[in-house]
Amino acid sequence: MTGELFVGDALLWRDAHLHEPLSRSWNMPRQWLLPASLVGAATPSIWVRVIGLPSLSPGLGPVHLGDPAAIAAHQAQQHWEWRTVFFINLMISAIAACIFAFIWLFHRGQRAYGWFALTNLFWSLFIVNMLATSPWPFAETLTLARANACALLLHVLCFIQFIRHFGALDGAADAAAARADSPVTVLLGLVLKVAWPAVIVLAALVWLAGPYQLELALAAVGVLCTLLYVCSCLWGVARHWRGPRVEDRLLAACLLIFLGVCIHGWLVNANIRPNDPTLIGYVAVITSLVMAALMGLRIARNTQRIALFSDELRGAVATAQTELRSNLQREHALALDNTRLQERLAIAHDLHDGLGATLVRSMALVEQSDDALPPAQMLSILKLLRDDLSQLIDTSASPGLSAPETPIDWGAPVRNRFIPLFDELGIACDWHTPALWRAAVPPAAYCLTLMRVLEEALTNVLKHSQAQKVCVHLSQPDAWTLVLRVEDDGVGLDVDSVLRGGLSIGMSSMQTRVERVFGTLQLQSRPGQTCVEVRLPLPGQPT
Repeated sequence: MTGELFVGDALLWRDAHLHEPLSRSWNMPRQWLLPASLVGAATPSIWVRVIGLPSLSPGLGPVHLGDPAAIAAHQAQQHWEWRTVFFINLMISAIAACIFAFIWLFHRGQRAYGWFALTNLFWSLFIVNMLATSPWPFAETLTLARANACALLLHVLCFIQFIRHFGALDGAADAAAARADSPVTVLLGLVLKVAWPAVIVLAALVWLAGPYQLELALAAVGVLCTLLYVCSCLWGVARHWRGPRVEDRLLAACLLIFLGVCIHGWLVNANIRPNDPTLIGYVAVITSLVMAALMGLRIARNTQRIALFSDELRGAVATAQTELRSNLQREHALALDNTRLQERLAIAHDLHDGLGATLVRSMALVEQSDDALPPAQMLSILKLLRDDLSQLIDTSASPGLSAPETPIDWGAPVRNRFIPLFDELGIACDWHTPALWRAAVPPAAYCLTLMRVLEEALTNVLKHSQAQKVCVHLSQPDAWTLVLRVEDDGVGLDVDSVLRGGLSIGMSSMQTRVERVFGTLQLQSRPGQTCVEVRLPLPGQPT
């Protein structure tokens, strides 16, 4: 971890900190040129003092003596393998962690991106231990060693989750792949499922172990991480080699190579093959680049799929727009035809209920007269017809009609028209209307509807009933309901026959007008009594 170098009794080199926080000279190949004055004629003694902690297995690496040029070349090679390669790997892993973390933030459903970012993050924290020259930000070396062991454990866990989520398909395909797994693959999957509790227990032991028990705990961390790495690589190769996508098989090949390097590194660290070169630094760089390329390939494929979907959606939208435009044009034409038809029906109803009623009254007056009517009276009848026609035109052309202020004002025009005729025909007519509206003045459309219905009902009395008495009753049972009743004592009519045979123009007109304002019309008749009742619910009624 730290130390000093003597040639004979002379100090040649010393680390900055020989006490906590210790300088970290491990993984740092050094070279010195021995001064000629110290060598002399006799071979000098070289003393190396090694300072470290028992829990971290302190020791001295290989020492080489020889030609300065050969030693410099060897030192440069060692510096490249143990410093530069790991620094490059640190940069690649940190950049990959940041990039794929941002990708995952915008695509939360793609969990493989998130696990890949965490895998690179914890691997970067682990590599920092290889390059750090002091235990900062920790105060002592053992604390850094515990944190570094936990970073390795978390890296392994995230790597396992990344492998499991990388080839995830839809639920049915994943279930089919699981059923096709061999017993060995199933066993490896069970081992990976217990990784979380095992890692949590071992991480707790690492932090709770004392200085002399920490060496055993760190050794257990190395064994567990190696075991989980091997199991995850084997499981990934077995599962992804049969994957339907190219990136699945490429990942399986990458894991197979990484598995061999992992086993080789474990053999080197266990001093089973101590003279073999360490390949973990090179393979870690290559693996990070390959896996990042695989994730980028998946992103590119998803982007291409989205682009194709966008093109299909754009075409579908264009087709839908064309169909919608055609449907709107057809609907517009139908609406125009319907509007024309409604206008014609409205004009027919207004002519029948307004001008028709006046014509019926005039005809009845002429029929009841024994002598020819004088010119003045005929002129009065023609003026009355003209006034009704003008009123009809004004009512149809003016959207902003005003409602009568009182019920008396509402009934006055109809009363003035029919009372003289009823008097001449000897028909008694009783009018019952309230003096004031119970609430606000009803809308003009509702008042006009009741007026037209009243005119048609009274006209029917003149034409068909042979009645001697007529009663008109307008009431408001509550503030939000208008009820109009027209009763006569005429001969009556067969309501069922009328309904079965189809409504007459007058009845159809009344029914249409009432339904237009969401009201109801009831007709009851028997000899000696016929009653027409209209009930209109006024707008604005509280629910």
